[in-house]
Amino acid sequence: MRTYSFADDLYDKFYLNPTKIDVGNLTGTITREVELWNAYRVPKVCQAVGKDGMDGIDVDVEETGFTLGALQSRTFNLTIQMDGPPIIEGHLDLDFGSAVVLTVVVVGRRIVAWVWLPKSPQNELLEWLTDIIEARDGSEQRARLRNAPRQSWEVTVLARTPMESAAIETALYGWQGRSWAMPVWPEQVEMQGPLAVGATGVNVDTTRADHRPAGLVMLWQSPQVNETLQVSGVSSGRLDFVLPTSVAFGPGPILVMPVRTTRIVGAARRDDHVSGPAEFGARFLVVDNVEFVGDPAPVQYKGYDVLLDPLLAEGDMVQRQIERPMTVLDYGVGTCTIDAPRTYSTAGYEMRWRLRTQAEVWAMRKWLHRRAGRVAPFWMPSWRGDLELMATVGAAEKSIRVRDVSFSRLLYGCPVRRHIMVELTDGAQFFFEVLGAVTGNPGEDVLTIDGFIGRVTTPADVRRISWLSLHRLNTDAVQLQHDRAGVARLAVPVKEIAQ
Repeated sequence: MRTYSFADDLYDKFYLNPTKIDVGNLTGTITREVELWNAYRVPKVCQAVGKDGMDGIDVDVEETGFTLGALQSRTFNLTIQMDGPPIIEGHLDLDFGSAVVLTVVVVGRRIVAWVWLPKSPQNELLEWLTDIIEARDGSEQRARLRNAPRQSWEVTVLARTPMESAAIETALYGWQGRSWAMPVWPEQVEMQGPLAVGATGVNVDTTRADHRPAGLVMLWQSPQVNETLQVSGVSSGRLDFVLPTSVAFGPGPILVMPVRTTRIVGAARRDDHVSGPAEFGARFLVVDNVEFVGDPAPVQYKGYDVLLDPLLAEGDMVQRQIERPMTVLDYGVGTCTIDAPRTYSTAGYEMRWRLRTQAEVWAMRKWLHRRAGRVAPFWMPSWRGDLELMATVGAAEKSIRVRDVSFSRLLYGCPVRRHIMVELTDGAQFFFEVLGAVTGNPGEDVLTIDGFIGRVTTPADVRRISWLSLHRLNTDAVQLQHDRAGVARLAVPVKEIAQ
């Protein structure tokens, strides 16, 4: 009686490795090895080689078949080229008869890099999607409908020579409807060349850019000297590549930029100037954007971030719209009936930022992702002297005397005027909730707060007492205008909301 042995597991079968090749985003010709081992103890004949969807993929195996001797292995190469359909989905079938068909599947997509330096400014649009249900009293229920925002870039390129114009137009005519590798120019980091062929990585700062393992990165010296590579590893000071570089970079600056996979949406344009140069423009929609999961802001109050950026850019003005929804019932005759469902007003206005370093731009990007459009609220002081301290406050005292502004009569209980920021002349900031308000001495209101400053504080020690209100963005679409790498501007409407 024959007993089962280890040889039954090892022999009398075929071994094919790998059976699936995923090239990801293909930006240049690559070659992959496939090994086939005949573990039968007799020769085997491959009767036919089938190729389905293998346009642009070459394989060095005889299409009429081949013979593998007993226990013989063979390695053959698959070369995936850029010439071919945008979606790679090929099947290589090795038919050994008797219903034995071995298959290698090749998948991926071909993308062409956009290598032409854009004009400034370059506009970036981030678009979240929020569903807001507002109650009659003004309270809100906000539901986030997108895990990650849609990201798009408005790119304009000035082609200064006829040859450059021809290269851009050829790329648009031949590849407009396909995937593009778009470098994120505002997140560029500069390193110095030369860089020889065969480099497996570069030492650059990656902390201010969206570099991703298994993502793409571009090394750029000019539209003619550049390379797009797949990233195998990201650390704070280094990027490693899946394959070594195949382009030699000369002396001088080399820009290192993360790359997003994009598609052109809408029509591309070409504007020919009378003086000769041509200008090309297109909107690129990112198809591989992700949501950042960052740390909360360093200053927190009652579970939300506190935004301590100043409101005004130099020379600008903040215009607030103070609103209270009202319903007017007017039949055209007699008096009107007006219904005000809320017991309080809120203000809406536009916040502006001027960002001057890549670190500031990166921090703002993470802050916007934490907001997720209109979903996540944040605290923000008015930065005005809304209340004036009238008397010295003890270190453990939980009441303060302020100049009478009719708070106890008109504002106490208003949900958007229940919190204050006390800022001292030495820069210390304290956040309190107003728990009660009564009229004190003539010209004074006495406010009861939920904490204490912790030091004896005189009116001269206080720089300002400002209202602290809960806000949210009043739009799901935020546009950043990048003047150059590390310099950006944005203006975003915000709105006060009840806690």
